[in-house]
Amino acid sequence: PESISLLPPYPNPFNSQTQIIFELSSAFEVELIVFDFLGQKVASLAHGSFAAGRHPVPFDGKGLSSGVYFYQLRAGAETHTRRMMLLKQGGGSAQTPA
Repeated sequence: PESISLLPPYPNPFNSQTQIIFELSSAFEVELIVFDFLGQKVASLAHGSFAAGRHPVPFDGKGLSSGVYFYQLRAGAETHTRRMMLLKQGGGSAQTPA
């Protein structure tokens, strides 16, 4: 059995904010990182010692462009990576009748 699991974010696709959840079977030193599709790190969401259990971590992509991002959990000797989609809604101004 796996000692860590990385669950799909909710919601996904998301507009600006989502929640990433990971589960640990025992205490681990953990690192949770978000990368863009080019492999560049865009956020470090968690780093440190976490107890066994379920851990929700919020992610805010407000300053990022729409697109595919990867989030990676490293705990002990295990590494898990999953994909998520940021879909920003158009921020154009409302049309006013002439």
